[in-house]
Amino acid sequence: MPLFRRGGGYDPQITILPDGKLKCSLCKSEHFKVGTLRRHFKVHTQGEVQCPFDGCKRWYYRADKLRQHLAEVHPQVSYTTPGPRK
Repeated sequence: MPLFRRGGGYDPQITILPDGKLKCSLCKSEHFKVGTLRRHFKVHTQGEVQCPFDGCKRWYYRADKLRQHLAEVHPQVSYTTPGPRK
């Protein structure tokens, strides 16, 4: 099954707020940990991948969440999601 990708290509920056939270410069999403915010950045840098199941309209930017969706909602689909892009 082909994967379709949308979005991506942006360069988000981290803003540190006075209360210690970290904020995404593109969408104003706030996080307490640098790792969580960097994982969030994939929304802006890599874009999203659509579920390959015919008729499913779900999109994911994290491979682990796509795998979880496939296992829970479409267990009949045998597909290996791509690893992280380098």
